[in-house]
Amino acid sequence: MMRTDNNQLSGRRGLFIVTDDEKKPSGNENNKPDNAEIIATILSYEQGDIPPVPEEFIPVFLRLKQDAQALQIEKQTRDDTLKELDVLKKEHESHLSDLISAHTEFDRALEIFQYHAIPMVLLGPERQVMDANDIFCSIFSVERSDITRQYPPISRYLPDIIPFTAPDGIIYTIVTIKPPIVPFDHEAVSLELLIPHAHPDKQKPKEFFTREVLENALSEILLPVGIVDEYYTIRFVNNALLKYLGRQHQNILFRDIASAGFPGNITEKIDEAVSTGTKIEFQTSINHRDNTSYEVWIQVIPLTNDKTPLALIVLFPDEEETSEQKTQESSKITDPILKTLLNLNPSPMVLFDETTEIILANEGLSELIGVSSDQLRGQKLPDIGVKLSGLSEMTGEVEMLSDKVCIESPYGMQCYSGLLISNRKHVITQYVLVLQPLINSESEENEAINQDLIKQKQIEQQSVQIVEGLLPDESHSLHFSLIAVPGLMIENSIITKINTPFQEWTGIRDETIQEYSQILISHVVQSRENRTLTFSSLYPAGLKSYRIISQSASTISDKEIYWFVDQTDEQESIANLKNQIENLNSELASVKNNLIEEKSAKNSDAISNQIDIVEFELSGGRYAMDIGMVKEVVEMLPITPLPRTPPYITGIINLRGEVTHVVDLAILLGERIKKDRAGQKIIIVPPDAAHGEHLGIIVDNVRSVTEVGVRQVTTLGNEINERIQTSIKGIIKVSHDDLIEIHEGEEKKDNLVIWLDIKEILNHMVSLH
Repeated sequence: MMRTDNNQLSGRRGLFIVTDDEKKPSGNENNKPDNAEIIATILSYEQGDIPPVPEEFIPVFLRLKQDAQALQIEKQTRDDTLKELDVLKKEHESHLSDLISAHTEFDRALEIFQYHAIPMVLLGPERQVMDANDIFCSIFSVERSDITRQYPPISRYLPDIIPFTAPDGIIYTIVTIKPPIVPFDHEAVSLELLIPHAHPDKQKPKEFFTREVLENALSEILLPVGIVDEYYTIRFVNNALLKYLGRQHQNILFRDIASAGFPGNITEKIDEAVSTGTKIEFQTSINHRDNTSYEVWIQVIPLTNDKTPLALIVLFPDEEETSEQKTQESSKITDPILKTLLNLNPSPMVLFDETTEIILANEGLSELIGVSSDQLRGQKLPDIGVKLSGLSEMTGEVEMLSDKVCIESPYGMQCYSGLLISNRKHVITQYVLVLQPLINSESEENEAINQDLIKQKQIEQQSVQIVEGLLPDESHSLHFSLIAVPGLMIENSIITKINTPFQEWTGIRDETIQEYSQILISHVVQSRENRTLTFSSLYPAGLKSYRIISQSASTISDKEIYWFVDQTDEQESIANLKNQIENLNSELASVKNNLIEEKSAKNSDAISNQIDIVEFELSGGRYAMDIGMVKEVVEMLPITPLPRTPPYITGIINLRGEVTHVVDLAILLGERIKKDRAGQKIIIVPPDAAHGEHLGIIVDNVRSVTEVGVRQVTTLGNEINERIQTSIKGIIKVSHDDLIEIHEGEEKKDNLVIWLDIKEILNHMVSLH
């Protein structure tokens, strides 16, 4: 159906008809309306402010103001509780992560220091050598055990003139790190590294730009960009990309790119770009941290690097998607308090923009028109029969409409007086229209009502009094029965009259008012002393919560009128918020108790309940020995056989100038002898555990150093050990989660490891020998 006349757009017939012009987004999409101004206007309103507001709107404004204050207080309390809960949860996660990783730091540092390819030593305050790694000891032909026992001065090995030529023929320079980065137990104050000295005549290759220069440049641009390496690990990310993904810098750097919200197939694109050396473009979607998805274009650009292949990731937001999101955001109600106030108020109220498009209609307006609030959203006011003029001529934030507002409802045409609240100080203007029943009108529709009032006053003989003073002009005095606010009239402490809204609201009738007069008069008396009190009572219409506002009748000094401001829905909302806060407090207390219990459990689980072992392989089996029986692990060295020795004594080796006997543990255990010794390791046993001898044990491979709990060990008992004629401390059930190192290609599964008593085996070997 085509519409050519603008006048035909009004009324219910045009409710759901949308033209092409209405489909276009209105206003500046880059500017969001500030609904806080409307809230501020409601909160700052008091009776008598300029511009003047008719008295029938005073209870509405007071109710809106009280509701907004109560909701703001409860919302702030709830937000504070949620923030505290979030902080505790983050502390909990951080504490658990620290507990998991802390026990491996020392062992990792020890391995890095001991087996690093760079010669390095730890020096004490008097420049004495506290410790040295293997390559340093090998270069200077010194035993590490001699250094850790004697603490010789560094001048014994390093001259004063730097650079210098070491015994291995290489020229070294010294790099000193203070304090030392290696966490040892002794009092080392510095770590000194021996770095091969580059000849000054040797020219360095040209470097066009450094990675630091590239990252500094990318951090300043507004386009979301990042850098990943060949293992798909994020090496750099700028602030624009962090904001786009909704993540923190520390939570995304050095993590897998797929875990940051990028699609899984991006790894294939990175491989293709790096291998071909060409830029790859594709369209996909990425996930924000709040689980929302964004359509984007991604460019993968390979970066030339001699050492590590890198790829530059560039994001281009989908312009159509961004435009739609901005259009939707411009029509959203960003202030939940304003939305709650409109929904709680029984008066018909509607929030619309400067194009008269409806943003939110409350239940009062929905019931009046007979159309749901969701269907009204997005429609124009003329489509539902509401015609407003002079919006652009408003001079204040609150103005009374000069013309009545007539709406076509299922019960016929209904006319109201209207009040506008605006935020016209901003680029995108929004208005709140509040409707109230007409009180004074010169139209023919209300003339019959005026005649009935005159007759009623004559019949009741002044029983129903005219309340004067509500409007400045006495000729426009309002009748007590016509005000659409529940009210009652008291004379000499006796309730003499209740109006129709009061009867409908409470369910009390004239003949039953005396049953509730005592509680009502008690609340009235209390409200005189404190007008901010909120009362609750059970009436025939149900439980009601309300505040009471008193007003004197100027013509009759001994009579008072009391208006009841309904707050039942608000109190229920506040009670629900309080329940949520109590639940959050309960959850917070539970989290606190769990943290205390976990900390106590972790502290009570002392290191004494842990066993340090070295796991190794032998003839296809997995074995372990106490870490105290291991001095060090070395690669296989040339072995010199010894004549007329037992078969398990393989021979001797020269370990940094010390003659060390080598024992084949496989022969001692009766396992199959391995002829090819390539890849085997030699575990050096401390001399005090080998009766003062320098002794090494041949194994196929050393897997890891780990800690296992006592609960993971199953002992065999002395009787079983004697029966199988071997020394086994027990069987350890070890999973890969317990290991410091997980070998490539291995699956996560539980394994059984035989825990050998090496000291008992060596004692038995000595007795046999």
